[in-house]
Amino acid sequence: MSVYGGLEYTEDPNLTNLVSFPGNVNPGTAVAPARTLTIGGENIGVYSIDPANQAWLGAQRNSDHQVCKSGRVRLTNDTISAEWVIEGHEQDGLNIDTMMANMKADIGTLINLRQQIKQEVDQATAATSADNMIILAPGAAVNMYPPGAQGLFWYRKAPATATGTVQITVQYTKPTTITQICLINAARWLPGKKIDPGDDVDVVTGTTGITYKAKYDLTGTSSHTAALALLAELTKSAKAISSEGGYLLTKDQVGLITLMIVNDAMASVQSRHADTIGQADDKNMQRFFPKSRRDAYVLALAARPLADRYLNQLRTNIDAIAAALGELIWNRCDAFALATGKTKNELSRGPGDAPAKAEAIAETERRAVQDKKILPMELDGIKNAVLGANGSLLTTWIKRAVLAYTDSTAQATDHYAAGSGHSHVITSLSLSAPVGVTYAAIYELRRNEIPMTADHRDEVLEIMRKLFTASV
Repeated sequence: MSVYGGLEYTEDPNLTNLVSFPGNVNPGTAVAPARTLTIGGENIGVYSIDPANQAWLGAQRNSDHQVCKSGRVRLTNDTISAEWVIEGHEQDGLNIDTMMANMKADIGTLINLRQQIKQEVDQATAATSADNMIILAPGAAVNMYPPGAQGLFWYRKAPATATGTVQITVQYTKPTTITQICLINAARWLPGKKIDPGDDVDVVTGTTGITYKAKYDLTGTSSHTAALALLAELTKSAKAISSEGGYLLTKDQVGLITLMIVNDAMASVQSRHADTIGQADDKNMQRFFPKSRRDAYVLALAARPLADRYLNQLRTNIDAIAAALGELIWNRCDAFALATGKTKNELSRGPGDAPAKAEAIAETERRAVQDKKILPMELDGIKNAVLGANGSLLTTWIKRAVLAYTDSTAQATDHYAAGSGHSHVITSLSLSAPVGVTYAAIYELRRNEIPMTADHRDEVLEIMRKLFTASV
């Protein structure tokens, strides 16, 4: 069976920045590079720009662009971070062992490329004033103006050793694994002992041992157990989708889709998400972040195409219970597991007694840390502020998420089409289509990202093998 996946390695933003510029200001004369290098067959100029001429770079861009690519490895600026991407999914028909061998080689390529660029930048820096900016210009190794198609980049403060964290993206077709991913996401905001960092992969892949059982399952009081109970409740109220030939989606599958919808709605409402791009903080509200059009997850469970009328039927059925879902989640969630930062910011700028409500939430949270008594009405106040009274605001987000998961518009490339009503579910910068197989669920492991340095790569490779093994 073929597996598909890759990773994104983000250098520590506290140590390294990669900033992008359009380079659209013509200096009027040719600018010679301090050094040049070649990566993946493309020549890159390394330029030293003094303060008086830094206007040549143009305004800093708040968008992603590519510095270089070699095989499946490429370097991009994730707004201001240096992000190395290994696109291991680009090759069809690979088994787990072959994929792992490729990924190990690709990580080696990543480290070597990083060292090559670092060396060129350091040597250019050593030969110039400390006030100068050392600029990388892909496709412009003779003169930085006009720049190449990707523009110009400032790679700064990079330490000698690569230090950062990895997010792993895998395409899943195995229903039991997809179910566990949804349970992991729900467990973040449900009551009970939370799943510790490092245990989530073993839960998803079914590789937990006796220690885990003693810590979570046997007590019956873990948040994972609460997630299982919630899924059972959602399945009870689910309506199967059937045609003349039989079931297209069973009650169990519709229950799981409902949990996916609730997870996305919870992430959106906690982040007060209104932008067209959900960046790191918003995405990290789900440990395994969905990376495709949301209707792809419905088709992954159905393992077949669904005609518009069946998607519309699914939409109608879940939309009809949206208010009940909002109230159910309000009742079941852990007030102290909710992310309140965006809510407090919103209230602090609001009219009337809104700022006082923000301070009341902060005070309740401070007392909880001090292990002081918290009244039920204080917990209700937190939930009402984040989710709306009895979940009323969450209900709105659930209805928006339902649209995304049942979207049948063939022309849409994501859920941000103007006026479509689908623009309120957290998404990545660009949604991916499933690769290699027609029906699959693509998730990116983001929460508790995995540290990686040049000398410590084994943990990342071990986790990748577990996820690849559980994906098919």
